[in-house]
Amino acid sequence: MSFRILVTGGRDYADTARVEVELRAAVEARLGSGVDPGRVVLVHGDARGLDRLAAAAARRLGFQVEPHPAAWTDPCRATCSPHHRRRRQDGTDYCPAAGVYRNAEMVELGCDLALVFPGGSGTADCARRIRAAGFPVQEVGQHAV
Repeated sequence: MSFRILVTGGRDYADTARVEVELRAAVEARLGSGVDPGRVVLVHGDARGLDRLAAAAARRLGFQVEPHPAAWTDPCRATCSPHHRRRRQDGTDYCPAAGVYRNAEMVELGCDLALVFPGGSGTADCARRIRAAGFPVQEVGQHAV
């Protein structure tokens, strides 16, 4: 049986050492120091910043890594507001709700623990969903949400 850790945090988060320390400590606190690292699955949104730092740290620790990138360029869903797509500077357009949909899907898949690192509105959305689903949450850092 695997132990799923969902991480969420900001795209500007850059404390690589802290991420690895927090992942290792969370696993040891809940599963003990002799746990097979292959039993641990890190679930993340595959965004720059915290998500990718956590994925790299998880790989170094021997954990499985489960990325869930947002489908920014996919067609909008029926639940999207009409004409809400936005255009990037390079001329491509995207669905601004893709990150919210991704967060909902990650939380729906479940976790045994969520680590919430400092971040912005996307982090706050994911943390709110995790708490509403009743999963254990550990906040990391002074500005965690």
